Amino acid sequence: DFAPELQRIAMAVDPTLPVSTILPLDTGSDPLAMFTFGVAIAIGLVLLSVLLLCTAGIFSLMSFNVTQRRREIGIRSALGAGPGRVLANVMLRSARQLAVGVGVGLALIAATPDLVLDGLVVEIDSQLILAVAALMILVGLLAAAGPVRAGLEVQPTEALKEG
Repeated sequence: DFAPELQRIAMAVDPTLPVSTILPLDTGSDPLAMFTFGVAIAIGLVLLSVLLLCTAGIFSLMSFNVTQRRREIGIRSALGAGPGRVLANVMLRSARQLAVGVGVGLALIAATPDLVLDGLVVEIDSQLILAVAALMILVGLLAAAGPVRAGLEVQPTEALKEG
C-alpha cells in the first residue's frame, strides 16, 4: 500500500532515481541476503571438504600404524595369544594415540579465545567441536580395526618371514 507513496517521495527527492519496483523485505529477493547465503554455503562446503580430508588423513595414518605392526600381531598369534586379546591390545594402543591427538586439539581450542574478524566475533560451538572429535575417534578406531583383522588372518609363520 505504501509503494506508490514511496515512489512519489523518491521522485520528488531525485527525479533521475531509478525506482521501478518496490518489493517487501520478506520476499527473499534481497541481493545482500542472497549473497550472504551463497557465501555461507561456500564456506560450509569448504569446511566439509576439510573435514573429509582430515578423516581421510586419520584413516590412512591409523591404518599405516597398525599395518606396520603386522609382524608383532603374527608373533603374538604364534605365541598363543587369542585373536580377541591381540585385537584388544592393538585397539587400545590406537585409542590411546587418538585420545592424545584429540586431547591436544581440544586443549588448543580451549586456549584459543573467540575469533574476531573485522570486528565480528566468531564464537566456537562446543557441541560441533565435540561431534568432530567423536567422529575422528570413530574413524581412527575403524581404520585400526581393518588391518588388525587382516593381520589376524595371516599365518604366524608367514608374518615372521616378512621381518
